[in-house]
Amino acid sequence: MKTILMTAAAFAALAAATPASATVPAGAAYSFDGSVAALCSIAGNASSVTFGALTDTNGAYTGAATSQQSTDTSAYCNQASTTATIQHTNLFTSNTASTGFTNVVPMSASLSTTQGASLSDATSATGTGTSVGSNGTIGAFTGLKVTATLGTIGSNKLVAGSYSGTITVTLTPSS
Repeated sequence: MKTILMTAAAFAALAAATPASATVPAGAAYSFDGSVAALCSIAGNASSVTFGALTDTNGAYTGAATSQQSTDTSAYCNQASTTATIQHTNLFTSNTASTGFTNVVPMSASLSTTQGASLSDATSATGTGTSVGSNGTIGAFTGLKVTATLGTIGSNKLVAGSYSGTITVTLTPSS
């Protein structure tokens, strides 16, 4: 009996000395993703900006270096590589200009964003034509300001009439 008890005690000691089988945790990483398309939005119906009277009461041109701005606070682009192209036409009237008169007021164009980027149309519009335009990277932004600045007309007087010109801005987010 003593042998049986000793054998049982040895088995008990051996069982206590053997570690229990370790529990191995199981796990996995689950990936979630989404995407946002690169896009731009611009009103396209920005307010009309007026320079008002371009001459004084004697008919002398008063608009040289005068600037007017149009702000589009809802314009935005969400891509850091967004490029802009800016083109313009001069202010002009379709009324015919005879000797000593002109029906064209040269204009330059520029834009700036709320985040500080800017771009100027470095090309000139000839007569009633459209400038070649300029383009550059302006990045992501949340507001756009377009500025028109009038140039000089020389010694000619302006023909009476309504003058109008345009600034066209095209925004392109890179994909």
